[in-house]
Amino acid sequence: MWLEAAAEITTALLSPISRGTALQLVADRARVVASADFVALLMPYGEGLIVEAVAGSPSEGVLGEIIPPGSSLVGEAARLGQTVVVPDTELDPRYHRRKTPSWPDLGSLMVLPLRSGEETGVLIVGWMRGHQTDRWELDPVVPQGFADQAALVLQVSKAQEDQARLAVFEDRDRIGRDLHDLVIQRLFGIGLMLDNTTKLIAAPAAVER
Repeated sequence: MWLEAAAEITTALLSPISRGTALQLVADRARVVASADFVALLMPYGEGLIVEAVAGSPSEGVLGEIIPPGSSLVGEAARLGQTVVVPDTELDPRYHRRKTPSWPDLGSLMVLPLRSGEETGVLIVGWMRGHQTDRWELDPVVPQGFADQAALVLQVSKAQEDQARLAVFEDRDRIGRDLHDLVIQRLFGIGLMLDNTTKLIAAPAAVER
């Protein structure tokens, strides 16, 4: 299932895809294949991380939340570039140390780093308390492979947006140059016309004006 999901998000690269759409696609597919209650995708923001996509539990208060750097699960996964698996959050103080009231009460979770170039985001896959699953016992290599593929998708989508933005800037520069040249030509033409017109006027005051 993880491999199929990775192939699906890779196929999305065959057509232009916005960064926001790519982020949400990764979160949605991860939730489905993991049968998870909650998935959040966080990307670098300043020195910390910001939640840019949520799937599953209501996103109110979670989407857009900034996670500061520090000794948290997501910070550790992003800093070390390593998968963090927590079978029982009650036994791991790192989870409650940074948990805010808006976050769901997860019982077990995996934090998968999204290693893409110089930036490292994280994908949180979690199960609610009372809905814990034995999926965390699986070898995290396959889910991490999905995360690595997702990071590639996000990197390509960012490059596509940068390229499109560059094309817009280049088009604006071209329009500016065309307008500049056209205005100068027209002003020069008007100047010649006025110069010729003064020769047809007999009154000295009119010529002066």
